[in-house]
Amino acid sequence: MAEGTLQNVGEVITELVVNSEVRGRAQTDTEVTYDDDQATGFGKRCLVEMADFKMFAIFSISHLAFFIIVSSVLIFTYSLIGRKVWRQNVFREKQKTNRRTLEVSSAVPEPSTSTHSPRSNGVSGRSQRQVENGATGNPKPETSSSLAKTTGTLFMVTLAYILSAIPHHLLSILFFVIPNFDCNLSLIGSQFFYVFIWSYMINSTLNPFIYGFRDTRFRREMKLIYRKY
Repeated sequence: MAEGTLQNVGEVITELVVNSEVRGRAQTDTEVTYDDDQATGFGKRCLVEMADFKMFAIFSISHLAFFIIVSSVLIFTYSLIGRKVWRQNVFREKQKTNRRTLEVSSAVPEPSTSTHSPRSNGVSGRSQRQVENGATGNPKPETSSSLAKTTGTLFMVTLAYILSAIPHHLLSILFFVIPNFDCNLSLIGSQFFYVFIWSYMINSTLNPFIYGFRDTRFRREMKLIYRKY
């Protein structure tokens, strides 16, 4: 009885060791599986086990955590910027309303009297000077417009980064949660899988188009570069 138990324990340990050796064996290539009915040679393509599956999982989890932290910081920062821009727009609208009020009040003729005192004419004089010289302390329209455009460009770059990375991280999670997830996909599904698993590289491709669409200086410099060659 004891010998049979020890033999069973030994078989279990041997099986675990063999499985761990097979799982940890270095396999850097990919294998291609074909259906027997396909005479054309097209088939599904799936990943084999990594050389160190544990380290690959740690890398993917760390990559996902880094993405979440960076995205959270960027979203928080742009929310602060958006609130600041909104307050500036509200302040600018109030200044425009006050300026219109001053223009209307300065356009109304004052009744002529025999005695003019500087104090009685001080309000209208200040109003006239404010209309002529403009309200002080407001940012220049050109500067405000340029700053808003730059902020919008950076926001679009950040949004492109987040949207291009989301499919990659979602598929990475499915890859670890569902066993043989990529190998069980259909031919079309596997093609989409391998396209979106590298979707985060789209960010580097989109950035030049975003800068070219938003920045006239970028377009001008790019034209100069192409003209040289």
